[in-house]
Amino acid sequence: MRTRNLKLLLTTVPGIEELVVREIELKFGNVVQNYRKVGITELGGRIIVESSSKELLKKLTELHTIERAFLVIQEGEIGKKIENLIEVLDKLDLSWLDDYVTNFTTLAVKSVRAGEHEYTSLDIARELGKRIVEYFKTKGKSIVINLDNPDIVVEFDVIENMYILGLELIRRSLRERKYRVFHHEASINPILAYAMNMLLEYDINKEHVIADPMCGSGTIVIEGCFHYKKSIFIGADIDYRNVRGAMKNVQKAGVDNRVVLLAADARTLSKYVRDVDGIVTNPPYGIRMTSLEKLEKLYREFIREISQVLPSGARAVIITPRRGLMNSALERVKDLYVEKQITVEQGGMLSTIFVLRKS
Repeated sequence: MRTRNLKLLLTTVPGIEELVVREIELKFGNVVQNYRKVGITELGGRIIVESSSKELLKKLTELHTIERAFLVIQEGEIGKKIENLIEVLDKLDLSWLDDYVTNFTTLAVKSVRAGEHEYTSLDIARELGKRIVEYFKTKGKSIVINLDNPDIVVEFDVIENMYILGLELIRRSLRERKYRVFHHEASINPILAYAMNMLLEYDINKEHVIADPMCGSGTIVIEGCFHYKKSIFIGADIDYRNVRGAMKNVQKAGVDNRVVLLAADARTLSKYVRDVDGIVTNPPYGIRMTSLEKLEKLYREFIREISQVLPSGARAVIITPRRGLMNSALERVKDLYVEKQITVEQGGMLSTIFVLRKS
């Protein structure tokens, strides 16, 4: 008997949806029958995955590239007017909730909306919440709407002319990593940090030496350890306070046996590091720098050092909103070429992930 496919709505950093599918395949095999992006922003940020894998459903929290996950119950088209919303909500089949609700179950209804509509996400949540309460009254059950600590969360999202009704599967945001006891003021989203390590595309079953020359609080090296479980990571930062803080995070993550941390300047990286297999890093991009000239000089000198420490065929993965500065710096070296560029959202702004390769 053929197992019925489940639809999962997975949220992530806009721009890395393909890497979510790749992580699923790396960890669970060829279990994705179909997938498609769902655009909250111009870049996306959401992906619907169809799979019959029970293992995937049970182990969603093992994925490092997603933030939240929902079981898709129903989806369809919806109009922009308030009467269109009411019509769709009145026709919803709510019987699926019978499997999850007992008397006095607490429930929250949440909504995300993108596009031009006469109604708001609050209108959606309020109207659907009323219908759920009324539905269970007809069955002699009392449920309590509790937005703070509900037993179950029902999500109803409207994206342009499409709606998705779902059940929340993970109660906490997977972006919140428990190892982050030290917080750098410009820490990278750990989901992005993991995805950047994936973009090296190295064999996860082999040992590599990978460096982050501007490691800050250590997020990239820690996430790298999670992906490349047999590899060694070198983290360096010019500020010794960051190095000490990164060590606290590394120890909390339980990967201190595979991480070496240095107080060092990325502009003189070749003095401390030789022949690493890859580099993954998030350089500063200028909000707190005193001048654009200094930032341009930093990028130029840093790229020069990368070309010195990487062996032929090795990759460097760098994220920055300063695409022009990166391209300018790359023009000054002859042995690094851009293999791939990915546009993502980082901290509310568009950034580019550069995947470089040493010729």
